[in-house]
Amino acid sequence: MTFSSDATSVILKVFSIVVILNRNLDLASSFLITGPPLTRIPRLFLSTTLPKTGVEAGASSSSDGPNGLQIIAATSAGETDLSFPKSPKPYKNKKRRRKPNVEKMRKKTDLLLKYGTYETNETNEESTEESLSTSNAKVTRRTFNNLMEQWAHSGHPESVVRVESLLSHMEQMLEQQEGSSEHDAPPITPDTRIYNSVIFTYAKSKTRDAGQQAEFLLNKMTDLYSSDKNPLAKPNVNSYNGVMEAYANSGIQRAASDAQRLLDTMMESFASNPQENLNLKPNVRSFNAVINAWAKSAPITESGELAAEKAEQCLDIMEELYETDPEKYADIKPHVVNYNAVIHAWANSKEGDGAERSEEVLARLEKAYQKSGGEANLKPNVKSYNAVIDAWAKSGHDQAPEKALSILNQMQTLYEAGNPDVKPNVRSFNSVMNAWAKSGDKEAPAQAEELLRNMERLYKEEGNTDVQPDVHSFSTVINAWARSHTLHKAEKAREIFKYMECLYEEDLKQEHNSHNRRKTSVYKPNVIIFNSVMNACAFTIGDEMEQKRSMEIAHEMFKELENGPFGNPDQVTYGTFLKVCANQMPEGDARMSVIELVFKKCCRDGQVGDLVLRQIQSMAGKEMFNDMMGKEGVESVRDLPYKWWCNVRERRRHLQFSD
Repeated sequence: MTFSSDATSVILKVFSIVVILNRNLDLASSFLITGPPLTRIPRLFLSTTLPKTGVEAGASSSSDGPNGLQIIAATSAGETDLSFPKSPKPYKNKKRRRKPNVEKMRKKTDLLLKYGTYETNETNEESTEESLSTSNAKVTRRTFNNLMEQWAHSGHPESVVRVESLLSHMEQMLEQQEGSSEHDAPPITPDTRIYNSVIFTYAKSKTRDAGQQAEFLLNKMTDLYSSDKNPLAKPNVNSYNGVMEAYANSGIQRAASDAQRLLDTMMESFASNPQENLNLKPNVRSFNAVINAWAKSAPITESGELAAEKAEQCLDIMEELYETDPEKYADIKPHVVNYNAVIHAWANSKEGDGAERSEEVLARLEKAYQKSGGEANLKPNVKSYNAVIDAWAKSGHDQAPEKALSILNQMQTLYEAGNPDVKPNVRSFNSVMNAWAKSGDKEAPAQAEELLRNMERLYKEEGNTDVQPDVHSFSTVINAWARSHTLHKAEKAREIFKYMECLYEEDLKQEHNSHNRRKTSVYKPNVIIFNSVMNACAFTIGDEMEQKRSMEIAHEMFKELENGPFGNPDQVTYGTFLKVCANQMPEGDARMSVIELVFKKCCRDGQVGDLVLRQIQSMAGKEMFNDMMGKEGVESVRDLPYKWWCNVRERRRHLQFSD
């Protein structure tokens, strides 16, 4: 297939001319589904009727379309009611956790490090008045500990350095005890709680070396206590829990194995001498740290075992020990969070039966709850069911969408029967839509849209704020279209985007008229939405006009993202646009001109990531690729000037190209 000279001219100017379409496109109505009835959606999700698109509505004003799909009654002859639903109730003001006063924490830290004595008005935590003294002992262990815990819970990038400096200062004061005079402030011996604060700061930092740093400090505590150099530094269960959580959050390859090793050490120590090592007796948090470590690890361990299987073995041990001696092992009685963590482990396992195994764990939790007589700590909650839905969405199973939808219906049934803990929320719906989007089913886009419509109905008409659609809801529906093999999917993806944009503008108007400060609208499109629309453009099928239109939409999306208030193009944006060019433009000088222009803009923005580099390699010949890179032998972005990739933010999951 070849393009005409006029078409080629348009393509060459694709980054300098915005194509203005003289179309009377009804954004609100064109987003809605048309076609045959959606017979595969259970009764629960067929409570609303859907209008025809603007064109079809004008052609028919009857109550039923030609294929039997009911449409909204016309307000006047030949006109469909396309007004927005009634505005939802105003946002409720929810209490938010107070942000830490980092400047105040810095000042306190510097004062303690410099003078070693510090006073504060303990009756008023908000007081900023400090008094310093070099002659009287004003500092206590509690002074250090409170400040270190503030740093630990703040999550601030400086936290690790700050708590390390405070601990080091305390240790130096202790070492200098022999040479102190009676006028000097007495040394403050760091105790277990002080060391634990540092360990938990490592765990909260989530750095790759967090586990090693935390375990080094744990070993130091053990040495100090066993050598009697510091009898207050005896490690306890919280010390080990902090180290195991640090490993779980680190993301390194051996994190789960190291966490398991520490748990085994605790179990052996307690079993060998329960009286002496009572402080090392594992609890629910200990096991959950290890289960989470397995859930976050690679699906297959270094020894060839399944990580999810290892996680479930931890749960087996908890149940077995508690059933053996409920009094002795009351601290490790399984909790709903343990079951949920195992469900997540199977959801992330990539095993063929991972979804079935996660559903089995949920059934196991439900049985344990009934057996306990309804104990709150064993009651399945919305997270339990959402995790199973997510497992089915990730499974790739042929029946995944139906299975996920069945669980969503089960949640709704339980909620209507009086169980508020399993009330479906936005994540529940999003996961089911994701199952449809990944299914490849020809009805997937329509099914995903129907779920989105029901979310809107529940939110706007019934005031259910838990299911208010968000950015992920819309991007999932757009991806459902992108993955489908239907015609005009680029146009459909654009219509969904425009509908979302209308909702966002409506939110802004309501905020302006109410004169109340509200949270950022959940309808505000972000870079993921733009990338999703362009992904649909990349895999649009059809004739020359369809290809040309997909190029126009992709360019429109790129320019709006570049010039609008929704963010900036990232490496996925550039990589996806290059994919559009590869699929929708014929090989030749016109396409290469566009590629070169896109690459120059990408370099300027510092967004030449691996995704962009791979796409350029696949589209350009070896000679042209070397010319664009400025040298030969480029294999990764690290071989390029830093300013070309300085703004790339690697993500765990990039936008997956459809095929």
